Amino acid sequence: MEIREGMVDSLKALDSQKSAEIDKLKHELLEWNKRIKFLSEEVSRGSGARDESEGEAVESSVEEAGEDLSKDSVASSSRKKASEGGKSKVLWTPSPPPTNTSLSLTPGRGVDTP
Repeated sequence: MEIREGMVDSLKALDSQKSAEIDKLKHELLEWNKRIKFLSEEVSRGSGARDESEGEAVESSVEEAGEDLSKDSVASSSRKKASEGGKSKVLWTPSPPPTNTSLSLTPGRGVDTP
């Protein structure tokens, strides 16, 4: 009887832990969505008031930032796998969005500014 109670208690603890992890992931997802929306609005404002070549420069900067974030996520995932002692299961650990990063809205080479 004590074994069953112990199993029930451990399952409850595991369930509570999983719920906390899910809440944390939901929060991270919301933060990423806010960051994406902000960058999208920046691109829209920037390219609406500029000529086509300047808009392309801003879009290129956003794409590069996205690629850097993707590389960070892959590196984080690789470190997580290595730290688990070679287990075959790979857990993805998202990196938080950059907080003090400013997007350069300066025109690219060959663009005349007024």
